[in-house]
Amino acid sequence: MDALDTLKEEHRVIDLVLVAWKHAMQKRAKGRTVPPRFFFDSLDFLRVFVENYHCKREEILFKWAQKRGLSGGLIRMLLEGHEEGHRMFISVQNVTQIPSEDQLMLNDFVSAGNAYVEFKEQHIIFERNALYPAFTQMTFFASESELDELTRSMDMVVKNIDADVLVKGLSKYYLSMAETLEALEKKMKR
Repeated sequence: MDALDTLKEEHRVIDLVLVAWKHAMQKRAKGRTVPPRFFFDSLDFLRVFVENYHCKREEILFKWAQKRGLSGGLIRMLLEGHEEGHRMFISVQNVTQIPSEDQLMLNDFVSAGNAYVEFKEQHIIFERNALYPAFTQMTFFASESELDELTRSMDMVVKNIDADVLVKGLSKYYLSMAETLEALEKKMKR
């Protein structure tokens, strides 16, 4: 699987968690019970997999594309989008690690969480519909050695992730977590 296909697959996994998280926050906002573990695992997934891994890998791809002529304005907009998404995630974490029974804290958590999810969903749609087709065309004209170097650069991001996560196997661990969160979200719908 090439670098772009890997990022597309990561988006699929991220989408699973964003949808599950959005539904869990809707339930919580209505006063229904959501297991605290769900929020712990979701926040961990978003912090490590999305903010510290996936976004950094995408930024390498953005810069690679910019060197090959993709509009600097488009790249700047994407990088700023990543910064804004990270700021929004930090605001979710700052509200509370786990939503308490305090209605004000709960409202703040749900509001910040919903804003983050909506932002990420729109960002992924933009990348999928506008950006990835341009990258696909660029990679078609790139040499095999250029693509190998791009993949190696993106794979280096994993070396900066927490050692305990590496031991678990980053992709397998978080794919499994995403599937577990999705299953829990479906169970909560009943």
